[in-house]
Amino acid sequence: MLVEVGVLIILPLNFEVTAIFLMAQVPRISNGGAGVVVCDANIEEPTVLISRLNLPSTYNTTIVSGCPNSDQNAIYPDAMVKIVSAGVSQSANSAVVIRIRRGSKQAAEKCANALFEMIAIQQEAMATPMNQELLQAVVELEARLAEGRDELSRTEKNGRCQTLFFCKRDELLFLHHQLYSPHREIQRIAPARLVSPVNASSSPVTPQRTLVLAAATLAGFLLGLLVIAFREFTLTQPGPQLETHV
Repeated sequence: MLVEVGVLIILPLNFEVTAIFLMAQVPRISNGGAGVVVCDANIEEPTVLISRLNLPSTYNTTIVSGCPNSDQNAIYPDAMVKIVSAGVSQSANSAVVIRIRRGSKQAAEKCANALFEMIAIQQEAMATPMNQELLQAVVELEARLAEGRDELSRTEKNGRCQTLFFCKRDELLFLHHQLYSPHREIQRIAPARLVSPVNASSSPVTPQRTLVLAAATLAGFLLGLLVIAFREFTLTQPGPQLETHV
């Protein structure tokens, strides 16, 4: 039992937190057999994200300060690579599982939340060019639509030929349809999101008390056998003989 207590005191505690989140989604447009097809796709492949998490340059000052070490000092980005373990979820190819071990439950949860926020911000930045391009397309289409309405109104007031009127009207209908597409694509841009709240294990994953107890019991048993064997060995040894003088 003393051995167990000593081991538990010497070995640092580690609490593990598991976070599952969905990657940021962006629309992907393709021309299928039935026309334009819009589907959701990951902003980056999960394997690419996992590779990025293995690089110290991925971690910024915010995540580093959100994962302090045992003495509450900020750790270096190199250390983040060692405490973060990431993998692709087996249930969905757009989900990533992240595991982090820290010295306390609160520290593990804080670090995992900070890491998720960092990933969400990075993926949002990746989607920004597409979002800005779609917003610019909306502005240009709305300007063309307003100009077309004015031309249609002037054509109707001037009583010009019906052919020109219907051409302008068809052009407005086409612009309306074109304007719907970027609006729909903007709405399909989704940020990274947690599948469930981050929650750390209530008991430390290392050192495991059961294994420590078993190892301590075995060590105590072997130590006891060693003591018994040593005592038997000393008892069986002949003592020093006294010399007698005549």
